[in-house]
Amino acid sequence: MGGTRRPCRLPAAPGRITIGLLEALAIRLARLEYTVPAQDLTISLRRIPARPRSDFEITGVRAPAPVGD
Repeated sequence: MGGTRRPCRLPAAPGRITIGLLEALAIRLARLEYTVPAQDLTISLRRIPARPRSDFEITGVRAPAPVGD
């Protein structure tokens, strides 16, 4: 029962992989080019979950032009 504790042998990689993927995805999403058409973005606090009345629509989504190396 007692004795020395051994470190967990499970790899820490799955958590690191997930965080790395999220970081890369966040950067790519932030660089997207898109258009936000006119819409009703008022939010009713009586609705759960609270969200814009017309939802949130984006159009013309495109990846940015690659930057030369």
